[in-house]
This record gives sequence, structure tokens and C-alpha cells, in this order.
Amino acid sequence: MKHSAIIGKVRNNFLITFFVITSSLTLLLKEKGTALHFTELNQSIIQFSESVKLHFTSLRKSSIVPFSFRRRVRDEVTIPKSSKYVTTDKLNQIYLVTPNDELIKYSAEGQELFHFHDRTLGEITYIDATNPFQILVFFEDFQTIVWLDRTLNPISTINLSHFEFFQINTLAVSSDNHLWIYDNTTFQLKKINNQGQVLIESNELNALIDDLNPNFLIEKNNRIYLNNPETGILVFDNFGQFLQIIAITNLSDFQIINNQLFYQKERTFHTFHFQTLDKKRLNLPFEIGKNEIVFTQKNYWFLVRENEVVIFDKL
Repeated sequence: MKHSAIIGKVRNNFLITFFVITSSLTLLLKEKGTALHFTELNQSIIQFSESVKLHFTSLRKSSIVPFSFRRRVRDEVTIPKSSKYVTTDKLNQIYLVTPNDELIKYSAEGQELFHFHDRTLGEITYIDATNPFQILVFFEDFQTIVWLDRTLNPISTINLSHFEFFQINTLAVSSDNHLWIYDNTTFQLKKINNQGQVLIESNELNALIDDLNPNFLIEKNNRIYLNNPETGILVFDNFGQFLQIIAITNLSDFQIINNQLFYQKERTFHTFHFQTLDKKRLNLPFEIGKNEIVFTQKNYWFLVRENEVVIFDKL
């Protein structure tokens, strides 16, 4: 939105509010028997409003934007950084993994905040920032999870192989800060604690689906969503009971916000509503290029390009 349109909207809202207040004041003065005549007061109001209009008109014509409007005028911010993995959290913060596996946290304004880098654990393959105060960083080659606080300082480390879980490549944080994992050896969805104890487990899913190769897992609103690109998204309740399959295939990941699934199909972005079952392609304020990735949060769009991340306001 251009700053002239914002100024015009603010001016109109100001004038409406001013007339409501002054009209109420006029009625009150008449009831109290004051000598101030209604016509004289109304003429003063008109003269004042004309001066306000002239003031906002001059602002619109000038290149100066009042300080209170500056934040809303911003259309986009660019983080000039190459990445091999990017995700966001509900506070609109960005987590970017560089090609040399350094994790950097940014604000929605593109300000670099904190760093994390562990050269001993190899490649960062997944980050779950569902809880921005306890962030999961997964190193698949070493089957190791590092929990980080909001400043990206390590809290604790878990080696899944110590609990006899091997070949885990799909996992997520649960709402009670435990872990959901897909166990490739038993074909089960399992919930475990930080000591490796199995709290909940599903039935063997290979009896349900022959070609089962999950690549993404997330818990939202007491539901667990296990993405199997060949067949769609398997949905479970928070006790690990299978509920249904959402037949949206060939996804690498997705987001769940309120009652909607947000997902990307090549160079287009879509929503699926869980209650109405409606699918809709969204019109974005930018084009999605080849191999570019889009995320959304309440106030922003995030476009991940080869050498940068661009943050767009949802004005």
C-alpha cells in the first residue's frame, strides 16, 4: 500500500472521529444552557476540518512519510544469504541454515539475531521451530537431536541410536515437548520422551499402505500429520490412532495454520480447508521462480531464493 493511500485513510478516520466527538459536545452544551450557539460551533468545526484536509494533502504530495506510518509502508525486506534449509516460527522469525551448516536466526525485519554451529555433528537435515523457545535441530547422519533455546544456545542433546532407534529421518516436536518419530524398522508412528521411552505408538502402517516412505511430520491442534508423498498425508489423533488420508500428493512439506493446510505445488501456492474440504490456489504478491520456496505466517510471506530470503508484508 502506498503511503498516500495510508495517509488518506488515516485522515478520513480522524475526521469521522472528530465530528462524532464535537457533535456530542454540542448537544451537551445545549443541554447545559450554554451561550455557545450550535451554528457557530459547527462553523468552527468545518474550518478546522478544512485545515486538517490541507495538512494531509500536503503530506501526500511530499516525499516525507510521518514516522508512525513508516513501518506499514515497508513492502519487503531481503536477507542476502544463501541457504540450504529455511523455516519460520509463529513469531515470524526465520531460521536459516547456510551451506556450511551454520544456523542463523533472523527477525521478521531481516535483523540477524543469533547463531548456532556444531562442526562435530555434520549436516543439519531438519529444524522444528513449532516452539520458538525450544527448537529442535536434527542431524540425521549421527541420529542426533540438539535442543536449542530462543538464543540458539544448546539445552540438551539426544542420540536416538542410544535408545535403539535407527534410520530415523522423520520426526517432530509434540505439543508437550516430547518427540514424534516415524520408526522405519517397525513401520510405526511413535511418541517418545527425552529418555527414549515409548509413550504412544500406532499400529504397523505397512498393513495400511504398501509404499510408505514418509518425509515430513508435524503435530497441530491434537492431530499428527505424516506426509507420504506417494499417497498423501496420513492423519492421526494424539493417541496415535489412524484417522484418514488427505489425498494431496508429491509434497515435501506443508504448514498448518488455524484450520487450513498451506502447501506449495511447484510454482503455485494452495490452501486446503479441513472443515469445508475446499482447495484454493492463492494469488501471491510475487512470482514463485523455479526451485523457490514459499512460507507464510500471520503477517508475512517468505520467499526463499537461491541467494536470498525475501520477506513481504501482508498489508
